[in-house]
Amino acid sequence: MITYDLPAPDYHAIDALSASGAKLLLKSPAHYLAAKEHQRDPTPAMAFGSLVHSLVLEPDTVDALYIAAPKFDKRTSAGKAAAEKFDATAGGRTVVDMDLFQKAQRVGDSVRSHHRYSELLKGAKFEASMFWDQHGVPCKARADALNGAAMEQSKAEREAYIQAAQN
Repeated sequence: MITYDLPAPDYHAIDALSASGAKLLLKSPAHYLAAKEHQRDPTPAMAFGSLVHSLVLEPDTVDALYIAAPKFDKRTSAGKAAAEKFDATAGGRTVVDMDLFQKAQRVGDSVRSHHRYSELLKGAKFEASMFWDQHGVPCKARADALNGAAMEQSKAEREAYIQAAQN
């Protein structure tokens, strides 16, 4: 089954074996179980990648998911209070430092302006969640884009642009 309208948190909440889970399982069942039992918070690099992903593939969702924070001098009581107030008004959106947000925008602009972007993604459907049963094991996968029979995972391309932006 393939669905295109499943929010990412709902997809991640479904108990099924994913590629990430399969990689952990190949290390050892203990690694797999530990990861399932102890969900880790996203690293700054993971959060940056998610923001770039949204900017590139789902730009209409960015305002609902992220908010760029101005600089606060958190060495002062006033700065700490202002930052806390800003965070409290974020409304569930991920708060991103303004400089990092602008850097992600530059990466997104770079990816979207690349000639292969429009070639690969013209007519594509984004965020395709796929579910199936493999030898009695429920499995899942999430493709960045499906374009006919072709599946596009832009992570490698995104990482290349991120490295280029950092240099």
